[in-house]
Amino acid sequence: MEDTQNAGGDDDLPLMSNTSDVLVRHFILDLECSMSNRTLSGSITLFLDLSRDGNNLQVFSIQEFQKHPAEQLKKVEEPTSLCADDNMQQISLENAHEPRKKAHNENQPFNSLNLDEHEKSAGPTMSRCEEGKRPFQLILDCCDLDITKVEAIDCNKTHKDWLRLFSRDLDISADEFLELSRQSFSKRMNYATDKWCLKVWDLEILKPVDFAHCIKIHYNTKPEGSSLRWAVDQDGNPCVYTSGMWVNNRSLMPCQEYGSLSTWQAIIRVPSQLTVLMSADDKGSIAAEGDTAVHYYRSRMPLPSFSLAIAIGSWQCQVISKLDHNKIDDGCNNYVKEVDEVITKQTDHDSTCSSVSSNEIDVEQRYPYLQKTCNP
Repeated sequence: MEDTQNAGGDDDLPLMSNTSDVLVRHFILDLECSMSNRTLSGSITLFLDLSRDGNNLQVFSIQEFQKHPAEQLKKVEEPTSLCADDNMQQISLENAHEPRKKAHNENQPFNSLNLDEHEKSAGPTMSRCEEGKRPFQLILDCCDLDITKVEAIDCNKTHKDWLRLFSRDLDISADEFLELSRQSFSKRMNYATDKWCLKVWDLEILKPVDFAHCIKIHYNTKPEGSSLRWAVDQDGNPCVYTSGMWVNNRSLMPCQEYGSLSTWQAIIRVPSQLTVLMSADDKGSIAAEGDTAVHYYRSRMPLPSFSLAIAIGSWQCQVISKLDHNKIDDGCNNYVKEVDEVITKQTDHDSTCSSVSSNEIDVEQRYPYLQKTCNP
């Protein structure tokens, strides 16, 4: 397969996300693939578990992830909002986007050099909430993403409601997550991009407990992003797949790279002649929208963001029957027998696999390339 992209750097990746304050419990990818532009465009909706009273939210195992919401549900108390009637001084961040300023383009970046001008144009609504205080920021790991808009979705749920939702199995809550992600009641959020992160904040929010539980980020990937490989297959057809060895999935989606496990759902739209494969629980489902095929996948198992994999191309499913030793030509059959002997000896010396005999392992699992090199 012809690779059309350069490799990434060799340095360790910086860990930017503030997982001690906020955990992404679940996310929904809703993306459309353009092979001609070499981009995926759409949104990711994040469902957040927020820290209360300074409690550290980091979890490091699937067991901790699954039991945490139920434990918090037993002792949760409804938060009291801080500075509900006031706005706070805008913090200075390069490439910041502040939607409340009507006198400026909502996508125009500003920094400390023109902050005073912003305050004057905004009038009395830019009064300080508390001197020296700054709004809480949600920080996500990302790289080479074009962020176009960030919204907080008003889901009309209490903190208890969210904990109940997070504690359910995805088989039960999947439809509710999808419905929430499509709510039209939303509030534009401030955001700033850096080389390795995305920062999101609300001027009125000082603590993570008061932050929105549901955030939708609209974005486009970039052709030069290292998480995706835009290539051409052996038949000359374009394809794309994740190869997260360089920056993991940071240039595929904003995410929490470390200290967080998430269940997920994905809706991927492609031309009808293309197929989408993902590292999900099952084969997924496909629906038609004119000339577009809508592929749906989900993962009920909470996993780190870098474990998500996707491949889009002109793929076809080929069912391979079990090889028969008697129908393999002599050259390949001799090699098969030699490999059988090696596997059998190794199995005998491996205490953890001592109960597995060589006959219990399919030929395809041992040497699948024989399907191409040997004629049965």
